[in-house]
Amino acid sequence: MEADDYFVAGVLMAMSLVHGGAAPRFLAQELFTALVSGPDHVTVSLLSLPESSMKKDLQAVRIFAFCSHYR
Repeated sequence: MEADDYFVAGVLMAMSLVHGGAAPRFLAQELFTALVSGPDHVTVSLLSLPESSMKKDLQAVRIFAFCSHYR
C-alpha cells in the first residue's frame, strides 16, 4: 500500500461519521468502540478474538491465574 493509504482511509471514515454518515461495518465492534470512545472504554473478551496463538496464550494465562487464586 502507498504510504498515505491508511491515513486517507481514516480521513474518509472520520468525514463520514462527522457528517452523520454510516459507520464502517468492516471493523470489529471492540475496535470501532475503541476508535470512537477511546481504548480505555473497551473490554475485549477471549471469545471475540480469532483463533490464534495469542488467543491460546491468553487462555493459558487466564487458567493459570484462576488456579493460582484458588491454591
